[in-house]
Amino acid sequence: MTPLLEEEACMVDHDRECYMLRGDHSQLAPISRLPPEVLGMIFLLCVPDPRCGHPFPQSHAFSQVCQHWRGIALDTAVLWLTVPRATLELTDIFLSRSRNASLDVHVSDDFIEGPVAASHRAALALVLSHLNRVRSLDLVYDIETWLMPLSNASINLPAPLLVDLSIKAYSNQASLPDDFLGLYAPRLSHLYLGYVSFNWPTLFHESLVRALTILELDRLPADSFPSGGELAMALRSMPFLRNIVIRMVEAEHDQALDPMPISGDVPLLSHLTVLRMYGPGPQTCHLLQQFKVPSTTSLHLCLTHTQQQCNLGPLSALLKNHCTGGAPGPRVRRMHYLGSDERHVLRVYPSCEADLLLALVIEYSWPSVYEIVRTLELKELTHLELSTDEDMDPLALTRLFPLCQSATRVRLHDLETCETVVPFLIPSEARALLLPRMRWIYLDLTSKYGEDSDSFLLLCEDLLIERYEASDYMLKMVFVHPPPDRDSEDYERLRQISPTLIWSEPSSRLADAL
Repeated sequence: MTPLLEEEACMVDHDRECYMLRGDHSQLAPISRLPPEVLGMIFLLCVPDPRCGHPFPQSHAFSQVCQHWRGIALDTAVLWLTVPRATLELTDIFLSRSRNASLDVHVSDDFIEGPVAASHRAALALVLSHLNRVRSLDLVYDIETWLMPLSNASINLPAPLLVDLSIKAYSNQASLPDDFLGLYAPRLSHLYLGYVSFNWPTLFHESLVRALTILELDRLPADSFPSGGELAMALRSMPFLRNIVIRMVEAEHDQALDPMPISGDVPLLSHLTVLRMYGPGPQTCHLLQQFKVPSTTSLHLCLTHTQQQCNLGPLSALLKNHCTGGAPGPRVRRMHYLGSDERHVLRVYPSCEADLLLALVIEYSWPSVYEIVRTLELKELTHLELSTDEDMDPLALTRLFPLCQSATRVRLHDLETCETVVPFLIPSEARALLLPRMRWIYLDLTSKYGEDSDSFLLLCEDLLIERYEASDYMLKMVFVHPPPDRDSEDYERLRQISPTLIWSEPSSRLADAL
């Protein structure tokens, strides 16, 4: 062998040894000693949420670092579950690499719009053909052409592994087929439909809805308003419900209501913890009598005004069997009332830090609302908060305060509310002492209209003096968001009357007091 060939062979051997040494050196790195299962879980944490807009291959950049990492990535099926992808071919690759693992499907407007929309829809159709593997399905859209998938036969396939289903429409209302999901989704626990119409008998099938724990019907179209019997039948097929949300859109024409079912046929939702129902007053009240809830269920109800006469009797009956009306459960300790001429909001809590027991919005006149407030058990109420609009009838306060006689702390949420309410708290010959147990009053002097609070301090002076003379107790007054000038003569007079006068800065925490 010539010297030149020998030298070349030596160089080849040297390069081979260098390559092997580099490989051995890589094997010494701590990350190379991790078991493949652990490295695969680390990769999984690196895969971004598809809704964050990270396309492939950036979303799986770890699979292109080295041959070892790529092998682990290709062998880890959970890294390839998020479908569909941008093209039909890439979607097919993800489906093959995911093997038979459960899929997470998310489709939004940015996926189905643009010049490649046809390719995207083909990718979606391919994914929906694997509906028997889908674990979560999230469809968001706002264009007419996207209605195709809902009417496609693949959306009617059974979904034995489906747990979470969300379909959101916006300007274009969607419709579900009557054999949606093949009427078989035994593991479905969360169903969200936004602006989607459907036939209620679809929800009668226990094979589809029996496992539901959360039912959300957002912006329920008027053509899908249930009759009383339909709602009762559907809820009877969902015995494990813990959370119900029904938001009905405003109907163009008042919808006739069907006859009430027999009271003994009303289902009891024994597991329900939260009920949220928003819609036209007549329809909402009609639906409230189609089921029963535990006395400790958190209620969030909104009754909007319509031209049709509204019977608030079902709402009163619901509250009488609720802990806020005296049934077993936490007692009412705190209530926030926000009132205007035709809109009244009540929020009721068992304590200052606890979650809501009742949130009630009624867009009807005060006499109707008063009958509802009378239903509440307020004997143990200690904290009362008020917010009033300028168009509220002040005489309504004279009927509200006698229901809150046990309140010891009162908070008024803005200067306009202070100017409306405080005169009624000043006893006179013509008016008895209201809220006789009140010991603290919190006055938020922030004006919604930029008004000056100086003149209001004169009312505060009368409040302190007159209530002291009537009750022989000096009221403790706390100013929240006070005016900047604390050295005014009016303030000094208040300090002389009540040494306990307190200024509270906006950042101060009043939870201990309230």
